[in-house]
Amino acid sequence: MESRVEYAVASEVPAGRRQEILRYFKLFGYKPDSTIIQVHVAGFFNKKGAARDSRKRAAAAKRYGGTTFTVVGRTHDPAILERVIKPRNAKEASPGYMGYMWMNKDPEKRPPHELVPLDFVPLHVSYPGDWKAMFATKAMLLAMHVPSSFAGQKSQLTRALYRLGKGADAKEEWRFLDELERIGYRQAMA
Repeated sequence: MESRVEYAVASEVPAGRRQEILRYFKLFGYKPDSTIIQVHVAGFFNKKGAARDSRKRAAAAKRYGGTTFTVVGRTHDPAILERVIKPRNAKEASPGYMGYMWMNKDPEKRPPHELVPLDFVPLHVSYPGDWKAMFATKAMLLAMHVPSSFAGQKSQLTRALYRLGKGADAKEEWRFLDELERIGYRQAMA
């Protein structure tokens, strides 16, 4: 059931926004049937055990040619919290970790890109101030593991997204996706 606020956002974005989200996720190797999208509250991301995990991150970076975990965007819509699978042991989880979205665990077997609120904004695109005021919540970061074969190219894609996304309007059609394809970025190969 769509709330009044969700409906307001839906009326401000193009009708094909879900397809844009899917297309954007696929740049990072997203597979609707198997990728897990994690949700973290901004400001709490990776706070627990940061020193301990630094050795693990360094080992993974060496093994895979780069880190395989990346933040892909953000939302302020609290409705996402009703759509995530909560951590089993809240005491063990990081304080900002809210849960994850995965098709195999969703009661209706929906892929994660269909669960992401329409106010989702890619990481390098500015979040509209009126939406932020309308939701009046902290940002929630969406993150996913990228295929290890893609980890080495992730930095190049991130730089291209920064360059093209900083001038994009979150409420308009995401034309920067066309530009990324034009310069050679397509779905990441797994």
